[in-house]
Amino acid sequence: MSRLFRAYTVAVVASAAALLVTRIAWPLLEPDRSPLFLAAIAVSAWYGGLGPGLAATAIAALSKAYFVLPPRGSFLVEDNHTLVYLVLFVLVAVLVSSLTGALRTARGEAETANRAKDVFLAKTSHELRTALQAASGWTAVLERARGDADASAAALASLRRSIATQAAFIEELLTASRIIAGTMLLDARPLALDAVVDAAVSTVEAAMPAPRAPVVVRIEPAVPLVIGDRARLEQVVANLVGNALKFTPPDGRVLVRVERAPAAVRLVVTDTGVGIDPDVRANLFEEFWQGRTSPAGGGGLGLGLAIVRQIVEKHGGTVRAESEGRGRGATFVVTLPAAGRAPRCGTQGSASVSRPSRFRSRCCSGSTTG
Repeated sequence: MSRLFRAYTVAVVASAAALLVTRIAWPLLEPDRSPLFLAAIAVSAWYGGLGPGLAATAIAALSKAYFVLPPRGSFLVEDNHTLVYLVLFVLVAVLVSSLTGALRTARGEAETANRAKDVFLAKTSHELRTALQAASGWTAVLERARGDADASAAALASLRRSIATQAAFIEELLTASRIIAGTMLLDARPLALDAVVDAAVSTVEAAMPAPRAPVVVRIEPAVPLVIGDRARLEQVVANLVGNALKFTPPDGRVLVRVERAPAAVRLVVTDTGVGIDPDVRANLFEEFWQGRTSPAGGGGLGLGLAIVRQIVEKHGGTVRAESEGRGRGATFVVTLPAAGRAPRCGTQGSASVSRPSRFRSRCCSGSTTG
């Protein structure tokens, strides 16, 4: 039995019970025989929301017209006084139903927020503890590896990754806090998105332990500048690329493209990972929401994509997610307004440059250097 069916069943049963008790306690309810009907409406709205509350209102109004108000046994209303009484009853009942439904909704939102807070605290504790335990473990390895250059180098590299992971985690928390408080400011200026992408991908690759999927960057020629905050846009790219790597197995691939669009620049991050179920796609950019499961396990706070959306919207842009379903990979598309200036390099119609992310060539040169 679905919850919706149960909710409307409660509305019918409560209204019938109110009518039955009203008929039994008839002399005690003079001159107003409405309280029990209003109670039934309140119970229905509290249990099922506005819809069942309005259903109970309709049942109560028809019951009063047929069983209570003269002439009994008919739905016809013969005098204006009875009609006004019935109309006022319906208005009061609708108000009671609306207010009770709103209280029910507010209670549900408060419970959801409280659960989200508990989950947030648990995830925060887990993420901080994991990073600290990793750093502590590699510190111990480093102490034991004195005199062994290779072991010391490996321990230092892992220690750097743990510190970078914890720094990124704390930055994510700070960014979310600034967004919630409305204190996040943008240092907006003209910049080339390809340089932002290169810097962000390098940061993510340095923090991601092997084995991981390769990241390929493709920069279309003649891409115009955008007006934006470099640090925040790097955070957008890093979150999207890190998210793609997290949900893509090592034998997969992550492709980052920067393209021209009408009066805009488009950043596209595509992975060949686990994909996204259609029924959760609408919630991907909400706080604390995680719609995919990493093949390597682990999770995160569920803040990364919410931060992406907020930063992109502050830049006057849009972000959307696309996926054909489970196991079919995912694509995230960010569109930012162009600065309206000449492209930084390249000419219209020239071939695009495709390169592994570790290469840092200018988009107009057509060459790659290691």
